Amino acid sequence: MTWSDGIYYGEAGKAWILKKDNQGREDTSVGNWGVEAPWAHLAWHQYVLSVVHLRFSSTYGEAIKYRPDVTHEVVVYALDPKRPLTPDTIITPGELPFLTPPNYAYQMTIENDKAAEERVRLLVENIADGVLNPDTDALRSWDALFPDAYNLRKQ
Repeated sequence: MTWSDGIYYGEAGKAWILKKDNQGREDTSVGNWGVEAPWAHLAWHQYVLSVVHLRFSSTYGEAIKYRPDVTHEVVVYALDPKRPLTPDTIITPGELPFLTPPNYAYQMTIENDKAAEERVRLLVENIADGVLNPDTDALRSWDALFPDAYNLRKQ
C-alpha cells in the first residue's frame, strides 16, 4: 500500500500523520499518527500511535526514564468513538479523546529520532494493513515487537 498526501491507504484501514498545533510549546514528538482500523474492535476503531524523544525539553523538563539507556517512548491509545478524528483534524496538546489507560506503552533504546519514527511508522502501516491489532487483545504480539524495551504497562 502507499502513502499519499500524508495518508496511508492500507488493506484493512487507513492511517494519517496527525496535524498538530503546539501553541508555541516545544514539541518532544518524533511522530504522531491517527489510525482507522474498523476490524480491530467492535466498540471503537480509531487509535493514535505516538513516539516521543526522552531528551530534556524546555516545556516538560527532564523526561521520566525507567532505565538509563532508553531514548524514546512509544504509546498506543484507543480513541473515544464519540469524538472521531479525520485526517484534517488539527490537534492541540491535551485535546485528543484518549480512552485510558493506553493500550501499549514502551520506552526503547534506538539510534536516533529518524529510526524511532520509521519503526513506529511501520507499525502504523501494519495496523492499517490488518496485520497488527492495535487493541489489547494482541498483547503478546506487541510485547514481541519490543523485547528489549521497558514495558510501561507493567508499572
